[in-house]
Amino acid sequence: MWQPVLDRISKSTFKIHFPEIPGHGKNLAIPENHDVANYADNIMAQLDIPENEKFIFIGHSMGGYIGAEIARRYGHRIKAFCAFHSRVGEDSEEKKENRKRAIEAARENRERYIRMMMSGVFHPDFHTHHQDKIDKQLEISLQTSFEAIEAAQTVMRTRPDAIDVFKNRDFAMFYFLGDADSSLTNDVMEIETSQLPGAAVLIAQNTGHMGHIECPQLAGEFVQRMLRSIDPS
Repeated sequence: MWQPVLDRISKSTFKIHFPEIPGHGKNLAIPENHDVANYADNIMAQLDIPENEKFIFIGHSMGGYIGAEIARRYGHRIKAFCAFHSRVGEDSEEKKENRKRAIEAARENRERYIRMMMSGVFHPDFHTHHQDKIDKQLEISLQTSFEAIEAAQTVMRTRPDAIDVFKNRDFAMFYFLGDADSSLTNDVMEIETSQLPGAAVLIAQNTGHMGHIECPQLAGEFVQRMLRSIDPS
């Protein structure tokens, strides 16, 4: 799903790593304890990066939530952090309850749950003009097991707040958000970004939760500008 963005990034300047969240892609083993710290360690174990080298982390949605824990545990190794349709604050109590309900919905009918979830992450206009791209993402998502869904929702629901970690960061901070993202509403993100002075924020217009697919050119340009600001060479 990152390919449209990656096509716009210079492979000669940056080495790009593709860690996969447990239970997704080819990383099907799920940590016994559904804890964000275990998921963070799992992601770090996939990175072929010498310990004395810093890296730039870009995390979409749950990837950003795990990234916030990576920043807590390995922040000295981070050169820049991008929350891509993601945040570093914890879930609200309402959101935590919604995640419990999501687990029960997936337990009752996994395929129906996935289809409903995927129908809500794209802007309505994108459904009208790019249903083929949505169908491709749906086909991939339908491969996700109930066990992976349950574990992921539990990890996201129980993750700790990381605002203080990022207030005291010594690396650059970026946000790429969608103006019509029902998962991360504008009022919630305004509160979070206002607590993190110096964070660069781009809000993509007419975009839901999947900017790398909905507006790949804008997302690619944003990532490229971010990388060049960190490493002008």
